[in-house]
Amino acid sequence: MMIRKRARPRGSEALSACGLRVVTLSPAYDLFCTRLVVADDLLSLSIDGNKRDVTRRQWMTYAAHCKLPPRAAERVLREVAAAIEDCASIIARSALPAEMKTDYAALIRKRGAALTK
Repeated sequence: MMIRKRARPRGSEALSACGLRVVTLSPAYDLFCTRLVVADDLLSLSIDGNKRDVTRRQWMTYAAHCKLPPRAAERVLREVAAAIEDCASIIARSALPAEMKTDYAALIRKRGAALTK
């Protein structure tokens, strides 16, 4: 979960005048992909000092560090966790070799489960 500034939506000038800024979550492209090819590969971004098997608590600590409101961080984690089986379904239909499909689905399920603990 990385925070990035984005183009200002309409009406954000009022937020800026109050000293607030508009931020959104940017895609985290490397959360799962390289782990399939390099078994002990770590995340590129350290989350609360950890680059392997990041827990829900660590994501929440990182979100707080990024000044993301706790309710927003909770919502994002719930949405990601809820999308895990959809992701597994996409993996099952992909052109990956069967063993990689199994490994990939297991990896996202493991990491998804960590978001709810």
